Parts: sequence; structure tokens; C-alpha cells
Amino acid sequence: DAAAVAARWAEPAPPGLRAALGVDHAGPVHVDLVADGPHALVAGTTGAGKSGLLQTLVLTLALAHPPERLAVALVDYKGGTSFGPIARLPHVVGQVTDLDGALAERALAGLRAELHRRERVLAEAGVADVDALAAEHRAGRTTAPPPPRLLVVVDEFRALADEVPTFVPGLLRVAAQGRALGMHLVLATQRPAGAVGPDLRANIALRVALRVADAAESTDVLGVGDAAALPVDRPGRAVLRRGNRAPEQLQVALPHGPRRDEVVRLADPWLAGAPSWVPTGPDPAREDGSSRYVDAVRAAAHGRPAPVSPWLPELPVHVTRDEVHAQVTGAATTGPGDVPLGLGDVPAEQRRSLVSWRPDDGHLLVRGGPGSGRTSALRTVVHGALELGWDVHAVGFAPDALPAPAALLGTVVGPDDPRRLARLVRLLAGRRPPTAVEDDASRTDDVPQLVVVDVLESTVAALDGVARGAATELLVDLLRDGRARRVAVAAGCGSGAGLASLVGHFRSRLVLGPGDPVTDVLAGVPTGLAGGRRPPGRAVHVGPEGAVLCQVALTDGPPRTSRGAGHQALRLAPVPTRVTLDAPVAVRVDRPAADRVAVGRGGDAGDVLSLDVRHGALVVGPPGSGRTTALAVVAAALVRAGRDVAVVADDAPLTNVPGVRWSAGSRDLADLLGDLEGATGPVDVVVDDLDALEHSAPHLVERLVGWLERARAEHHAGLRAVRRTPADGTPVPRAPGSRVVASISTARAATAYREPLASLRHARSGIVLQPHEPGSADVFGTAVEWALDPAQAHLAGRGVLVTGREAVPLQVALPVQVALPVPADRA
Repeated sequence: DAAAVAARWAEPAPPGLRAALGVDHAGPVHVDLVADGPHALVAGTTGAGKSGLLQTLVLTLALAHPPERLAVALVDYKGGTSFGPIARLPHVVGQVTDLDGALAERALAGLRAELHRRERVLAEAGVADVDALAAEHRAGRTTAPPPPRLLVVVDEFRALADEVPTFVPGLLRVAAQGRALGMHLVLATQRPAGAVGPDLRANIALRVALRVADAAESTDVLGVGDAAALPVDRPGRAVLRRGNRAPEQLQVALPHGPRRDEVVRLADPWLAGAPSWVPTGPDPAREDGSSRYVDAVRAAAHGRPAPVSPWLPELPVHVTRDEVHAQVTGAATTGPGDVPLGLGDVPAEQRRSLVSWRPDDGHLLVRGGPGSGRTSALRTVVHGALELGWDVHAVGFAPDALPAPAALLGTVVGPDDPRRLARLVRLLAGRRPPTAVEDDASRTDDVPQLVVVDVLESTVAALDGVARGAATELLVDLLRDGRARRVAVAAGCGSGAGLASLVGHFRSRLVLGPGDPVTDVLAGVPTGLAGGRRPPGRAVHVGPEGAVLCQVALTDGPPRTSRGAGHQALRLAPVPTRVTLDAPVAVRVDRPAADRVAVGRGGDAGDVLSLDVRHGALVVGPPGSGRTTALAVVAAALVRAGRDVAVVADDAPLTNVPGVRWSAGSRDLADLLGDLEGATGPVDVVVDDLDALEHSAPHLVERLVGWLERARAEHHAGLRAVRRTPADGTPVPRAPGSRVVASISTARAATAYREPLASLRHARSGIVLQPHEPGSADVFGTAVEWALDPAQAHLAGRGVLVTGREAVPLQVALPVQVALPVPADRA
């Protein structure tokens, strides 16, 4: 019972590691793994009792030694059932089965680490072996407690050697130094021939052979053929040999209690009306006797310190960032610029590590398929970067799955908005790197920038469609020179196929599942960590310092940003698809409202944009692009500015603009010109479809040009010199003269050299609608490729506002009907 076991443990520690194995003709047979070993080889064919022998050996050792003096590691390569209830002993610090090949590698690494640890303990104490250390500790001459003896039991060693070829070479050093370090191997196999090489066999002095298939196998184990002649009907009959001593035949004691003979009885008839059978639990008479021993040992060990496993348990499936720091052993702190990523597994050093990424040192690639935890890993990166005070821009995340609250992020954009995405890349790639004479304090705009991309493949595909692929080239430049500009990229991707020109720029990589050996190796994963199934968040981190298996930490709560008060990250707003402008619209300009008129929203901030009409303006685009609507917005704004406006148009909404002084169709242009020639003040003429008018009435267009030239000449001749107010000396701007604002097709405008189109093109002020049309850049000689929107190529009113050499994306507003007061001079 438990009390008897505890009493035996309380006795002075017996020397060696002695276990009762069975009986022979003279009585009990004992083996001592210290005196007879330090290692043992067990051979036996199927049904010979090999697993029972191993259970007896482990169980009798556990009954004699408490867990603080003996630790047992079980390696079961027979399907995980060899040791039965023995695996529940408190002495067992780990069990490896053939159901998890990766665990065998971990176990081997752990054994190596345990060997090095014991070497260091003995060296620091200045002793030769664990027995000497125990003696020194009992005498009070050292404070270092002796480590428990470690017994490693391997069932079906040959299968282990075949499936994990590195395991056998790894055991050689354990075998060579096991006696001094208190580490013992018990290797069992059905087919001993060739399973144990000469280097390993040289350190195995204790050999046990149960019944084997032939004399050759018996000779291979014992040096004699006796085990081949053992009776088939006597499981547990074995031949034991200690070193060069004579073989001993014995009967192994099997740890099974008495079993009641099975009684066969007839089942009750189906229709007998008997109650249904109810399970009543295990029958104590049939219970395995070893379970009772194990229960007693477990009860006796209650409250005692448990031995430490030579290998760490598998990484947890879920871990938060706070839990990472709690589980890390050794150096657990991050550097001042590090972003914590997760919990690393270092089995060769028997410790957990903190896996982190330093954005200042290079970019991070997170590779993983759907459900691998890729987006969660990027969310962890974002939280860490925000806490470092970086500006973070999110690319490719769903609106309901942002990596952080939108208020804490800079630009949030997806591949469905390639124009804005390319603009972000262009601005970041154009950041000025600091010079040698600048320090951090002299650069107020030098906040480091992090771009987090959820799906790199779709992002690159979107950039390929902007500026004929120049946007993708800028991304490559950003990846190459980002460190100089303090811009880092953390990008997620699938297999990475098609990204060969980009992935080489990522110095650090998180390789998530599903693990494929080929793609893992191509991603830089060592062959020892490549392949295998990985739960979500399980990754191999490949960085400048090597590769480590890790579990990516999950975010727990909102990020604790360290961004300075008042700092505003770069936030590119989308250009809206529908714009209405309230009247009147305040436009911040230095010139009078009659010089610039609000026409829509756009640009980087999505603000109200105004068109410069000082020298007239041109609206170009293909049919159906919204030219007439744009002119209606311009005309309404001019009316609100107090200008006299004449409209030449056949279609709404331009014909319905309230407040215009003159309105005429193309057939009534002659009458309108007569009115204009009699006007006394400046007039703004808004002409729709000027190219059609040139075709149908070229003489009237020439007459319009002549009137415009005379009106401008008269206006300039009558202007007085600029006056200055006595209060602040601010110049009073002159009122503009007569102007023409016209619309025309893109193709015609790009090749027009006659007046008034030549002058309007030369003014370089206008709106280019649907700028993907051929010739759009030739109208004003201004490049528009970076401002056009491939995702909204045919949206009415979507275009580019051109002012000189600057092109800004624009969505033209819808005209608003506003009731205007009647001017006093017209009442």
C-alpha cells in the first residue's frame, strides 16, 4: 500500500539502481543498472514478454526510489501502448510515441541539453560523478543537490532508429557518459540484428534476451544461442548476461494481478422482458495488478517534489503576450526597438525564449495559408509597433478585422483602392533619409513608419495596374531602401509564389502552417523544422540569429500606444464616389472666390477641391464621363461668386443652373454673341461640347474668340492701378475679366491648337475625367497616371484636377439647386 511505499522511500538511499527482475532456480534475480550497466539491451520476439519485462523493471525501481531520486522517460514506438499504467507513475517525466515524430526530435534535443546541464553541475561542484556529488551534498560541502538518476526506456528501438535516424547518433554521447552523469538507457527491440551499432553496444554491459527467432539473433545479443531455445509457451522466460559473466536463465516477474476465468453463459432471449444492461465499471477481480501498484506509488508521492522533464512540453496552442513573458526563461526582456512576436521553443537549451522582431533591422514576412493565424500574427505586430510609437498603416484588412482601432492607425487601404495604395507607397518611398548632421531631435517629421500588409500577393497585383507597373517598382525600392527612410514592412502572404523579386528583401520571416517540407525549406526553414502539421499560430521564426519554433502571441486588449500628444499619422482618405457640396462652400484660397471655384472632393485628405478659373478652364473626358455636370457645378459656383455667367448648352443639368444671366442652346449662339458684344462688364462664358460647336458652327466660334479678346483688352485697359489699404497694406486684388470655361472630348482636346482651345490648354487648369482614356496626359502636358483610379475607371465624375504640373484625384460634385437673392442692381 501507499504507506509501505512511503516507508521504503524514507529508508537511507540504497547504493546503485537495483531492481527485482524475476526468479531463477536459486531465488529472486536482481539487476543493478549502476553496477551491471549503466545501460541495458532487451531483445525478444512478439509475445515473448518484452513489454512486461520493461514494466516490471520500471515499476520495481519506482517502488524503491522516490521521484526526487529517479526520473523515467518513456519512448514507446509500438503504438503508444507498451507501458500501460506505468506511464502514470509520478517518476515519469515524459513519454514519446511513434504517433508524434517531431516529439522524438524534441526528446533527443532535451536529452542532449540535460547531459550538458549535468556536466556543468558536476564541473561547478568539482566532482567526477553524481554519486560523488551526492556524498558531497550529504556532507554539507556543496549546496548543489544531486540530480535524480534519469532512466530512458525505449521500446522497439529499431523502429525508432528507422523513423528518426538522428536519434541513434544522439544517444552515443549519453551512452558514453551515462554512468558518471546518472543517465541510463534501456533499449528494447524485436529484431536486435543491426539495430545497435558497435559504438553504442560498447557501452551496454547488461543484456537480456527473451525468446528470439533464431540462434543468430540470440548470439548477436548474448554471445550464445540459448535464447532461441526458450519455450514458446512460457512468456517472460529469458536469458540474462552481465558483461562477460556466464548467462543466467530466469523467469521475468510480470506485473499482473490474478485474473478470474471467463465464464461463458447464454444471453437472455430478446423478448424476455429483462431490463437493459447497464455498465457497472471495471471488475476489481479482473483489474491489472500493475495499476494497483501505480496507484499506491502515486499516493505515496503526493506532496513530494516532482522530477523535471529533460525536455520541455510542447508549446501551448494559445498564448497571450502577457503569458509569453511569464513563461520565458533566461533573458526575457526585449530591446528598446523590438516588437514581441511570441513564445519560442529552444529544446536544446531546455528553455523558452522570447521571439521578437526589430523593425529597424529589416522587414518581416509572415507566410501562412488560410486559418494558419497569419492575420492574428500581423495584429500582434501592429500592437507592438504602436507601443513603440511607430505610425502604422494597414493594407488589405477587412473593415471589421482591422489589426487595431482605426483611430490609432494611419492610412487604412485595400487592394480594391489601388490609386490610394500606390499613393501611400509613393509618399513613403519618397521620405527623405536623415543626413549625417541631423539627429532625431532635428527631424520633427521623422516618426518611423510601419506598413502592415495582410495579403501581399493581391497588393502587388493591385500595384501592377498603377502607372504601368511603376508602383510595384516603387514598392521594391521601398523594401530595398526602407531602413534608411525609417520605413518597415510587415507583410503576410500565402505560399509566396510569384513574389520571388520581393521575398529576398525580408530579413525576418514567420513561417506558419500548413507545413509543407518543400515550401518551408524554400522559405528558409531548416529541414529539421520543416513540414508537419502546425496548429494556428504555430510558426518557425527565421531571422538573422537562426530559426526557432514558436507560438505567436495573441493580443489581449487594445494596444498601449506611446504616440506623442498632437501627432497625426499620415492618413490618406478615399475619394468618395458621390459628392454633394453645400452652398456656399468655403474654399481656402488667397484669391477671390471668382478665381477658384469648388468642384468636388479628393486629394490625400478628401477635402473640397477648387478649380483655378482665372484664365478660363477646360473640362475634358469621353462621352458619359460627367463633363456637363462638372460645367454645371462650375457655373453655379461662379453665379454664387457674383459673376455674370452665360451658358451655351443643349442638355441638363447645365441648362438648369439658376442665376445665370444668359442661357442659349448651340443654335442660339449667334443671338447670345450679340448680347455679349453689348455687355458692359466681364462675363464668364460656360460652353458645353465645344468640339461639336466647332464642327457645326466654326464661324460662331471664331466670333466668340474675337469677342473674348476684345473684352479682355477693354477690361485690362480700364483697370486702375492696385491700391493698398492704409490699415495693413494688403494688396486689393483686381477683378478678373471675361473668361471661357469649356468642355470637350479628350481625343479632340489632345490635338487642338486653335483658339480658344490653345489658350485654355496653355493655362494648364482643368478637369480630366476618366483619365485612363488615351491622350489624357497630352491635354495639359501633365502626367496623370498616378492620380487615376483603376478601380473606378468608368465612374461618372471621377477624374483628375490639373493645376499646372500638379494632378490630384477628384470626384466631381453633383450640382445643388440653390435659391439665389436678386442683386440690387438688377432689382
